[in-house]
Amino acid sequence: MAGDSGVRCFQVILIFGNVIIGLAGLALTAECIFFVTDQERLYPLLNATGNDDLFAAAWIGIFTGFCFFLLAILGIVGIMHSNRRMLMTFWVLLGTMFYWTRIEY
Repeated sequence: MAGDSGVRCFQVILIFGNVIIGLAGLALTAECIFFVTDQERLYPLLNATGNDDLFAAAWIGIFTGFCFFLLAILGIVGIMHSNRRMLMTFWVLLGTMFYWTRIEY
């Protein structure tokens, strides 16, 4: 019985971490959608900087935030169902995302 409560505690911690990752993904997506759609306030900022790459970065942020959200959902469902394939897919995708953030261009 003691081992089962330890596993349950670990599952709760992992689910909490995935909820944080999912909320961060939603926040990133929402901020980038706001950046793309609210053009009246942001075009003076783009003209002042002379850099149009910020607009392209917002679209990349939308995609990245959505991917973080989907990855968190995959992790939560995999943990709740204790599905080995889903959890392995989650860890491989999480490791791949970590690897790509460490690459220097």
